[in-house]
Amino acid sequence: MTFVLNLNSKSDISPKGLISLLSFVHDAINNESKPFTQKIFKSCLKILCSLMRDNQQLGVQEWPPNCGGGNNATCLISTHILRIFNIPFS
Repeated sequence: MTFVLNLNSKSDISPKGLISLLSFVHDAINNESKPFTQKIFKSCLKILCSLMRDNQQLGVQEWPPNCGGGNNATCLISTHILRIFNIPFS
């Protein structure tokens, strides 16, 4: 959880790592791990929104597809973030 809370635009994480991290966050929140859910929703929504900004998405697209980047990675990251945002409404 500390890694997620310290994530920012200058964090050095590969697209594959970011997709795995977002999947973990989604699963942890969706399984209603109360302490994790409370901290994520209070602290990390701003971080998740910043990951969807144009310059962040362009940075992921610039990674070679064989290293986990490209258009598919950008779509997966956006999808995972939107799935996290949708949890309170489902």
